[in-house]
Amino acid sequence: MRLGTRLFLLTSLLVLLAVAGALGFGWIRTAQVARQSVVDGLEQGALVLANEESARYQRLQLLANVFVADANLIAYLAEATARGETRSILDILLERQGDLGFDFAVVTDPDGVVLARTDRLRAAGTDYAGSSLFERALAELQAAGTWVEDGALYHAVAIPLVQGLDLLGFFALAYRIDDETAREGQRLADAGVSYFGFTADRLSQVATSLEERAARRLAGAVAGRSELAAAAREGRELVPVELNLGGANWVGHLSPLRDANGVPVGAVLGALPLGERLAPFRRIGLGMALSGLIAVVLVSGLTYLLAERSMRPVRDLVAATAAARAGQYDRALPAGRQDEIGELATSFDALLDELRERRDMEQYVAQLQRNLPEGGGPAVVAMEADLRESAVLGLDFRRHGRAVKDAETTLHELGREAARAREAAQRGGGRLLGHAGHRLWLAFDGDDGALRAVAVAVDVVTLLRAGGSEEGLLPLQVIAAGPVAVGRTEGGAGLTGFAGRPVALVESLMREAVPGELLLDQRAFELIHEAAERVGVRAVDCRGVATPLRFWMLRLDDAVRVAGALDRVAAPAAAATLDLRPGSVIGDRYEILGELGSGGMGVVYKARDRELDDVVALKLLKPSQWRDRETFEQMKRELKLARMITHPNVLRVFDLGEVQGTPFLSMEYVRGISLRELLRGADRVPYAAALRIARQICQGLVAVHQAGVVHCDLKPENVILAPNGNALLMDFGIAQPERMLRGDSGRQSLQGTPRYLAPEQLETGTSDARSDVHSCGLVLYELFTGSFPYPDAANMYTVIRMLREMEPQPPSAHWPEIPPALEQILMRCLRKDPRERYANATELLADLDSALVRRARA
Repeated sequence: MRLGTRLFLLTSLLVLLAVAGALGFGWIRTAQVARQSVVDGLEQGALVLANEESARYQRLQLLANVFVADANLIAYLAEATARGETRSILDILLERQGDLGFDFAVVTDPDGVVLARTDRLRAAGTDYAGSSLFERALAELQAAGTWVEDGALYHAVAIPLVQGLDLLGFFALAYRIDDETAREGQRLADAGVSYFGFTADRLSQVATSLEERAARRLAGAVAGRSELAAAAREGRELVPVELNLGGANWVGHLSPLRDANGVPVGAVLGALPLGERLAPFRRIGLGMALSGLIAVVLVSGLTYLLAERSMRPVRDLVAATAAARAGQYDRALPAGRQDEIGELATSFDALLDELRERRDMEQYVAQLQRNLPEGGGPAVVAMEADLRESAVLGLDFRRHGRAVKDAETTLHELGREAARAREAAQRGGGRLLGHAGHRLWLAFDGDDGALRAVAVAVDVVTLLRAGGSEEGLLPLQVIAAGPVAVGRTEGGAGLTGFAGRPVALVESLMREAVPGELLLDQRAFELIHEAAERVGVRAVDCRGVATPLRFWMLRLDDAVRVAGALDRVAAPAAAATLDLRPGSVIGDRYEILGELGSGGMGVVYKARDRELDDVVALKLLKPSQWRDRETFEQMKRELKLARMITHPNVLRVFDLGEVQGTPFLSMEYVRGISLRELLRGADRVPYAAALRIARQICQGLVAVHQAGVVHCDLKPENVILAPNGNALLMDFGIAQPERMLRGDSGRQSLQGTPRYLAPEQLETGTSDARSDVHSCGLVLYELFTGSFPYPDAANMYTVIRMLREMEPQPPSAHWPEIPPALEQILMRCLRKDPRERYANATELLADLDSALVRRARA
């Protein structure tokens, strides 16, 4: 059964029960009220009958007083009594009976012996002294009460006959209680009236206002109820009296009839047919029932329509759910409702948005991964495309360029010498740019990069000499300084590329180099000049023979003295080296599984953390990143904050430590592709997928900012996409606590990739959460439009100038269909003035999550 049908039936049942309950209560209450009204009417009728009885006694009393007030009549009665002429007394009574309308009259002597009685001509001599009426009259000189005689009932009064001070006797008048009396009582009491006398222990009907059949049934019903006779004899009123007259229910009020002494001698019963009196109330009840039935039908119909209308959006949600189970997430949902269904639809639509984004993201990543080289693609750390100010040391093992007679021996020796050169570079904080043929390129970042390059050049020669190399077979060595670009080359099947003026100068000056000498270009010489003068070394100013370039030459002995000015470069004999081959163990904890990538901050290895029994990414940082032990310890304390960040969109940092003089970071290992490689896969990422990635980047950045940390180097290369499409922020190598970056310690050193830095970072070197918002805006701009907000530049200095001075192009210039709200969000992120941007990633995410942006469809 459908939910709407169940809702309709349940609602109808509830309405029916409610109406039935109300009707039932109303019916019962109405019956109670009706019955009570009947009882109240009977009680009122009993009062009316009692008043009528009292009125009859008063009329009889008045008639009797009128009779005895006639002095002539009294004199005549006295004379007739004295002579014993009772016939004359009877004549007078019969004459007055016609005038006064009583049913019978009695005259007795003072002892209560009848002298004359109008309805019984032979009653003379009867002694009434023992009757209650005359007994009371003898005692109190007057009396009134019900007279019972020969099964008949009378209302009677008796008063004394007095002449002067002489009591002549008593005079009594009576009205018979008959059917006419009962009908008069019915007219007054609005109920059937019946009078009953006692026959043995039963009540027998004497008079009634009911028609013959009802009267017989009433007489039989009352006669068969001994409790009624008992109540009447005890003088108790009974109400209500339930009676059944031929199947019809009657209700009555039983009142006792009393004689002159107050003794019950009968009863009067006011009765009503209950069904007849309840009929109007029943008609009201039936009307209520009919109205309730009509209401139930109407409400049920309205309930059905309401249930159908209310369930329509629910059915739409059910259909959308079924479609979503089948992988179809584009079904439209009801919108605009402000009730719980509207909230449910909004929440479900948000869920469908998530599913649509995930589906598009997974499809896009799957399509992209099909086009990647075999071997699974890049892992947790993608090769960074970076431009850094570096000193490049070129080493040319030229002796291996001669004719090769034994390939195995030649390659073995070349590999051994190159390995020694890399070890020396690693100890000196350098990085390997590339290795082609018998030539190596090593790069050294930072202000002291040229000095460290000199020290490593000396270290390489020392190692080779110690290994037995002849002076004439030492490598050619050239140092050139300047900006160097390093990263994965386009279409290069994952190969690393490096370029820049220092690389070109090294290539050119190699033609001027001879073993045992170190050549430096103009910039490199300027960087070591001050240190050379301190130790009394003067470089030789030279002009090229094969090239027109100007350069400086240091003999190796002088180079050793210059290298001595760099305290941090240890003697080769004392230098400790790290074995980073697969299977080796670093710090008795990390087992190297393979190299993942390298960049300006260091080299990243895949390793197994034996302590955690988990695979991690181990990033060996260049010593140049930590200027001194105090800075290293400070950063170690502060990066504990970053270690506390546990968020599904942030790559976790586990530990920061140092092993054999080399600092390292251990991080969560996730196999996937970088956002940079995703952006390379198409002109523009599909909107749903882009929105999902954007929200996840912002969610990760919210977690970073809430931990009090500023990332400082947010760029596509530092966003990794897991195989399920989940985006994670990574590479906190230069992230710093916000309170450090806001300190008053003066200008901070410029860190991060200039292309994605905020103007204030380029101007003052300081950063806060708003700087990350600017970097995030650049990443999102590129994500949604497939383009950079500034024109292509020939060099990084032009990029820096544009970031600081030029207004970004509106996203609609690259993607005309972009939702306006999204364009406003991106442009606000890229404001030059930090105060005009979002204060933090939380505000950015709130706007990005707004209904206007989330419901837009590309």
